Amino acid sequence: MKKYLNWINIALRGTVLLFLPGLLIFYLFYKVIFDVEMDIYWLTILMALVTFIYDLIKKYKHETTEERLQTLDEIE
Repeated sequence: MKKYLNWINIALRGTVLLFLPGLLIFYLFYKVIFDVEMDIYWLTILMALVTFIYDLIKKYKHETTEERLQTLDEIE
């Protein structure tokens, strides 16, 4: 369950902090450079978002490292 929550966390952060601002910047640059409104194709944006999120999850997968201690003296 923790793995899936981590995937959701990565997907939300990637979408809100990277994908949407990047899309907005691209849209604004397109409008300024070409002086026309860019047509929005939702299917293309959705496919790019899914690919982007999949790559993020693959790159930043959740890993844990555990080491057993016999006594608390080993912590130092």
